[in-house]
Amino acid sequence: MISKICLVALVSAVIFALLDSFGFKAAKLCGILFGIITLTLAIGQMSEIVSRLTSIAELGKISDYARVALKAVGIGYLYSFCSDICQGLGEGTVSKGVTLAGRIHLLVIALPYVEQVAKLGGELLG
Repeated sequence: MISKICLVALVSAVIFALLDSFGFKAAKLCGILFGIITLTLAIGQMSEIVSRLTSIAELGKISDYARVALKAVGIGYLYSFCSDICQGLGEGTVSKGVTLAGRIHLLVIALPYVEQVAKLGGELLG
């Protein structure tokens, strides 16, 4: 599956570059649409990875922490993908805003766990 995705991506990149060089105005949009299609192809493989990581986390009795970690990784990829699309469309300012929003979102997810660590540290010292 990965080799198919890479092969199609390389061929598509060449085609979109040629279209762009001939002045086709929607070449960037076609490239972004292909990126979305490629992402949907890869989601099938990602769901298998998530299910295996979840089962490993349940065996180790760390399912809550693993769930949050997987959520954070997924959110990071989503914001990164969105930021890359904005950058590809030439909207650098919007791209930076999306990146900042993603970092804030990840910080909000992590704060309860940072608070727990701080409490445990205080209990150990106190």
